[in-house]
Amino acid sequence: MRDLAKFEADLKKLSDTLNISLDKVLRKTAMDVFKGVVMRTPVDTGALRASWQVGLNKVPDARVNIHGGRLASAGASFVAFHSANSTINKAQCGDIVVISNHMDYAETAEFGLWHGPTKKVTAAGFSRQAPAGMVRVTLISVRNALVRMLKDIKL
Repeated sequence: MRDLAKFEADLKKLSDTLNISLDKVLRKTAMDVFKGVVMRTPVDTGALRASWQVGLNKVPDARVNIHGGRLASAGASFVAFHSANSTINKAQCGDIVVISNHMDYAETAEFGLWHGPTKKVTAAGFSRQAPAGMVRVTLISVRNALVRMLKDIKL
């Protein structure tokens, strides 16, 4: 929780220094995290990538209907971004943006719990497309980008 409070304080400093609204900082940060997670999600059928959803102040309760078909990487990304964009654009300072995936194997993809090695899975149980997961890597990347930006503008 302490890291979250520091992160919020850093966003406030950024907002004040650049004279931009915290709403815009929140939306930009949320979209960067969402894009990073979606684009780092491994694709076999496309269902996992297409199933990322965004909720404001709650976990989304609907499941994405893929209609049983396979989606190419670009198609899966489009499905995910289409609904997320409108939700994120409604976010205001104080909202909690929740990014979730209801696919049964999302946690397995993140934490490397598959049995490997195989053609698609490493010996450690991770997807070869996302050997370090998707969410944790994205959060670190976005946080580091914000920290660099804050240092560059000398906050």
